[in-house]
Amino acid sequence: MTDALDSRCVLPPEATASLALDRVHALVVPGVRFVNLRALDFEWQDLGDLPCRLQLEGREIVGQTDADGRVSFKIPMALWDAQGLLHVETDAHGWTHGRGLALSKTEPVESPAGQRARLENLGYVAIGCDSPTDLETPSVWAIEEFQCEHGLTVTGECDPETQAKLVEVHGH
Repeated sequence: MTDALDSRCVLPPEATASLALDRVHALVVPGVRFVNLRALDFEWQDLGDLPCRLQLEGREIVGQTDADGRVSFKIPMALWDAQGLLHVETDAHGWTHGRGLALSKTEPVESPAGQRARLENLGYVAIGCDSPTDLETPSVWAIEEFQCEHGLTVTGECDPETQAKLVEVHGH
C-alpha cells in the first residue's frame, strides 16, 4: 500500500464501491440526518400505515407511516435548513393531508428555546392561542398540558423530570 491518497471518491449515502486493495482510498460520504415525524389528522388521530412523501427544495423522499403515524426520513445535510412539505395519502382517491415544516437544529432540552421547540413539534403550542411575550420561552399552558397528558406532576415548570419526558416523547 502507498502512504499517499491515490484516489478520492465521493459516494452518495447508499452507494457501494469496488476499490483496489493495493491503494489507500479516501471515501467521502455526504452527511445525513434522520428526521422523525408523527402524522396526525385534525382531530389528533394517528395517520397510521399510510404512504407519505416529504418534499424539500425540489426533492421528494418517499416513506410510509407506521401504525402510530410515525415516519423517519433520511435527509442529506445539504437540505438540513430547508423548508418543506409533508404529504400523507389518506385514502384510495389520493387525498392527502399536507403540512409545511422547517428543518433546523433543535436546541438542547435544558434551554427554554429547546423546550418550546419540542412542545411545538408535539403540538402543545397552538398558533393563535399561545402568545407569550418571549417567543423563545415555552408557555406555562403548554408545559401543563404536556405534564398532564404524560402523568407528570402538573407544575407549569419545565423541571428535569419534564425535560426527560420531553426527550423521550419527542425522540431527542
